[in-house]
Amino acid sequence: MSVTARHELPIIAEGQSGRIPYNNGANLVDAKLQGNLKSRTTSAQPGSPADGDCYLVPVAASGARWTGEDGKLAFYYNGWLEDEAGDFYAPVTGMLWYVEDEDTFIYYDGASWFELPLPANAIIASTITIPNSGLHLLDTNATHDLIISPGSNLTADRTLSIVTGDSNRTITLSGDVTLSGTHSGTNTGDVTLSGTPNYITLAAQVLTLTKLDLVDDLNTFSSANLATMVTDETGTGALVFADSPTLVTPSLGTPSAVNLANATNLPIAALSKPVIVAGPTTSDQTAIGTSFADVTGLGISVVNGGEYLFEFYVIADADAATTGIDLSINGPTTSYLQYTVSFWSNATTMANRMFNSYDAAIPVTGSNGTDRAIFKIYGVAKFTASGTLIPRIKREAVGSGPNVRTGSVGYAVRTA
Repeated sequence: MSVTARHELPIIAEGQSGRIPYNNGANLVDAKLQGNLKSRTTSAQPGSPADGDCYLVPVAASGARWTGEDGKLAFYYNGWLEDEAGDFYAPVTGMLWYVEDEDTFIYYDGASWFELPLPANAIIASTITIPNSGLHLLDTNATHDLIISPGSNLTADRTLSIVTGDSNRTITLSGDVTLSGTHSGTNTGDVTLSGTPNYITLAAQVLTLTKLDLVDDLNTFSSANLATMVTDETGTGALVFADSPTLVTPSLGTPSAVNLANATNLPIAALSKPVIVAGPTTSDQTAIGTSFADVTGLGISVVNGGEYLFEFYVIADADAATTGIDLSINGPTTSYLQYTVSFWSNATTMANRMFNSYDAAIPVTGSNGTDRAIFKIYGVAKFTASGTLIPRIKREAVGSGPNVRTGSVGYAVRTA
């Protein structure tokens, strides 16, 4: 029996009975007209197909009738339709079919099936409104481009996804592109920019981005907003700029140069050769007695390993003409200590005594008189512990006193 060239529809020959050929032709037209496939991935022959069901038989299909029919079209009309050779029908170039279980269109180019793309350089010059289900535009060929011409709109009620299908291709928005949205709730009208754009211009917009979590408009953006976002800062407080900054207890490390010409309230102990001043005392210290006592207000802090030159000037007097006044020093342990005490052996004569231990004094039995006099202690020491270096004073057994008067002073210079 003769058939048509493309779709193999039966041709009724002259004098031939027409019922069976006509019915077969009608079934083929019904199957191929506005083609509709149930599936192109079902590999097992359906057990109870319905009349009108059509399938594209995949590779390695199984079943009594489907085995060996890979790539053919399986039409069911009271049985699987066959061509004159007893085979399923092969697809024809240009066939366009709708695949039910994929909700997509495919076409046959004579060798392979492809999902229907937009034609090359397709121009959409009207409005596309995307339903809640969304619109997925898939570019499977580098020559198939989606172009939204000037004056056109592309809008979505939910999500608009444009997928290139190739990680080496990108979606490019050129010219002046406006991405707009009104934030009235979580993820409502938000615009998300991924990657690393060179410039983002926000005109009078409030930033509530997850990345920054800023709490104010950029026009009133403060250092306090930034401080909450920075994670590698040192210290606390406001930002510091170049002109006349105020630094609160900063740690400068080891600066290469520091100009302290106009500095005030310097911690003298931090300098390389610091002068450490004690006093002057601001009140009298009276009736000290016969045991050495610290001269209040004249203690100097020294550190382990430090070498110092020191001097103390103690203003003192006695309550009785017969009192002798002794002076010495005390402090932390030392590796060497040498000092001299200049004292009054009587009311008119000054003497010097040298010592190398603490609280050392040669008794002074002569009267210093009742007038105030300056006693001096000076020397050098290297300390093996940190602590306080302080002058000390007492009297001999006779009389009363002594008294240390306001204005007594001392200092030390760290030499190493």
